[in-house]
Parts: sequence; C-alpha cells; structure tokens
Amino acid sequence: MNDSNPGTHAQSIGGVGFNVALATHMASRDHGSVVETRLCSAVGNDLLGKGLMETMKSFGMETDAVSISENFPTGTYVSIHDRSGALVVASADMKVVENISIEHIMKCLEKYQPSWVLLDCNLSSSLIDAIVKLEDFDVVLEPTSAIKAAKLAKLNNLRIFPHNSVKLITPTVTELNAIFDEFYNNSLFDTYHNEWFPVVDSLGLDYNARHSLDRQFERSDFLKPLLEQGLLTKTFRLLPFFNNIIVKDGKNGIIVFQIITDCDKYDHLIRGSKIIGSASTFSFMTKGKRIRDGRIGVLVQHFPVVDVVPSDEIVNVTGAGDSLLGYLFSKLSTSSSWLTKLDSTRETYLINSMKSSATSLKSDQAINIEQIKQIP
Repeated sequence: MNDSNPGTHAQSIGGVGFNVALATHMASRDHGSVVETRLCSAVGNDLLGKGLMETMKSFGMETDAVSISENFPTGTYVSIHDRSGALVVASADMKVVENISIEHIMKCLEKYQPSWVLLDCNLSSSLIDAIVKLEDFDVVLEPTSAIKAAKLAKLNNLRIFPHNSVKLITPTVTELNAIFDEFYNNSLFDTYHNEWFPVVDSLGLDYNARHSLDRQFERSDFLKPLLEQGLLTKTFRLLPFFNNIIVKDGKNGIIVFQIITDCDKYDHLIRGSKIIGSASTFSFMTKGKRIRDGRIGVLVQHFPVVDVVPSDEIVNVTGAGDSLLGYLFSKLSTSSSWLTKLDSTRETYLINSMKSSATSLKSDQAINIEQIKQIP
C-alpha cells in the first residue's frame, strides 16, 4: 500500500449495461430466436466513447440508443485482483450513466416499445423510479453493487405483488443484505404495510414451513452461514416487492426465491425436499392461502454450479454475473412464461445461465462471445 506495485494490466470494454446487452445479444445468435437488443445508455465525447461505439458495431449491435455527453467522460471501472482472479478492490466513475437524461430514455422506450427492460443501479434513482412507474413492460433489476443497490429504497413507484413493477432482481448475497437494510432503515415495510403484510401473510410461511426450510439450509456447509445471516427472513420480506429473486452466490451456485400462484398444480412433482427430475440440491414450496383457482406459496431452490472452473484456470471474474443475467434476459425477452413453470425448460435455462457465467471466467473479456453463443 501507499506505493507503486508491479502487476499485469489488461483493458477491455465493459460495464454492467454493455456486458448484459452484449451477452443478451450473443446468447440468441445461433438458436433461431434472435432477440432485438438495444443498449440505452450514454458515453462521453472522447476516445473511449468512440471506441465503445465501434466495438458495438463490430458485434452487430445497434448504437442509435446511446447518447453522447459533452459534460461527462465515458464511464470507467478499474479493478485490482489477486492471483486467483478474485476481486480485491475496485473504483468506478459512472457519472455519465448516472446523469443520463430521463428524456433520452423515455424517447428510447417510446421508439422501441420493449416487452422487457433491464435496469442496472448505475442509473440514478430518479431515472429508475420514472421507468418502473410505467406499465408498458416488465422490469429486471441488476443491483450492480451493495452501495448502488441501496438506492432502490429511494424509489417511490415500486408496486406490491401481484402488481409488481419489478418482476426479477438478481443480487449477490451482499447486495441483497444491502437492499434489505435500506428498506428497513427507510421504513418501507411500514410505508407499504397495508399492501405488503397481506401478501407476506398469505404465503404460508408459518413456523412449520420455516423450520423445515431452516433444516435444509443447516445441512449445507455454505448455506448454513447464509441462514445465520438472516438470508431467508430478509428475502421473504422483500418478495412482495420483487416476486422473483435469484441470489447469486459465486462458486456455490444460485438460490431461487419465487412467489408461485398455482402451488397445487405441482403436488405430483414434489417428494419431500425434491422435485422429481430436478437438478436442484433441494426444492421447497410452501402452501399459503387459496386465491382464485390455485394456492399461493413460495418456492425456494438451490442450484449448484455445474461447470466448476478450477481456480488456476480463472482469467477474470468481472463478467460472470453479467453473463448469467444476459443469458436469462435473452430467454425472458423471447418468452417469459417459463419463469414460473416448474418444468424442464425453466431448469435448463437456470442451469445454462450458470454455464454462461462459467464461460466468462475462462475469458480475458467480460463476455465470452463465442462460447455463450453455443449455449442453448
């Protein structure tokens, strides 16, 4: 510290928005259902910005939704990693993204009429709030970092299940903790109590259900610490705001939390803590109140990493989460009905999203464009 140190340096074009857009664009290339992807963002009027635009064109991506700022430089992210590739410290200058005008984004939304919109938390809270207020499309939120995820508590236009403005969020464990803490500290559970509590109360999260689920977590060496940190309680309290939550836990895989409105339909598939034919280490479903023609509940599943990349083969970790999300977003943009259906298609997509993440670990670029195209 406090001195210059020798190291190996590498440069690549990235950023959460660019990475996810590129992964989404590439994930559908070779499988017959090309997703029309637009990156609505901003760059500075500088060499980095011009280079990014040229790179997008070289990948076959449209650049007409990227505005050029005269006031801020193109965003940069500088990270330092240890010998294993793990992140030590990083710094991001994303003022150009934080200051994207609402008018620019609204023009893009009006022009392209998307069915799904993905937002990352580099955007200002006022811009995110303006977008989630709209009802013309479904929203996915990528928290980006614990510090930036905290701004979600400042949103005034979040809607409670079943009228969610945000259909999916994909936090890490650290980011989920930050979101919950800010919601709690800003009294959002009290502010929305009249809408929020009836949903929580209807999900069947009674003592017996919680005890059974706690036991599943206690049996796992890496899930038990998450239980002790309050992951289950925090996620269940956030579900009415974000009815599908995929928690990314690095080499330990993903933990999926979802509100399911037709639990009775899957009785024949569930045997104890397993769903017949599922690749999950466990699957747990509560049965709450009856609504319309079905019963509402919560589905919790843990999916382990399938393609484990040895530490000595990891080149970088900067695009792993973006690759996972880009793959899932490409599938949602084609058809979103799979997200809450307990069938082989859903399982395949969840597992393949982690395979997409693994391809990134073995590449010197954030998105391994050649390999992600090969994942169906």
